[in-house]
Amino acid sequence: MKKARRRNGIFSWIGSASGTGAIAGAHNVCHALCQGFVLFMALFGIAVSSTALMFLEDYAPYMWSIGLLFLTVSAYFFIAKGRGSQKLLLANAGILLAGVPFRQLDDYSTAFLAAGGIMITASIFLYLSEKNFLGILSKNERR
Repeated sequence: MKKARRRNGIFSWIGSASGTGAIAGAHNVCHALCQGFVLFMALFGIAVSSTALMFLEDYAPYMWSIGLLFLTVSAYFFIAKGRGSQKLLLANAGILLAGVPFRQLDDYSTAFLAAGGIMITASIFLYLSEKNFLGILSKNERR
């Protein structure tokens, strides 16, 4: 039992790392984090330019690629070993799709954001319906 829990813990960490890498690549999230940092510093009377962390944008493609690598590893373990969560994979894939940081694909950023948002919304809906939070009976309760 402990071994199975330890495996699930490892896969949870890999899935979390995938989502974290994807979020770091999203410009809007990155911008919000920088603004939050500036606000936090302002609470202590430290004036910081809102572009203080702009250097991180140069690393967005690398962070996004790491997120994609972790998502691929998580998907492999889910498909081959049956470990992990389908809903988390869907959410992480949506985050990656919504946060594509490559300037060559800027013309399609709205489509990527919409598709990623749909995937994230679907994973949240699946999770909430499984927990019967939405009042929809889960598969186990229909029997």
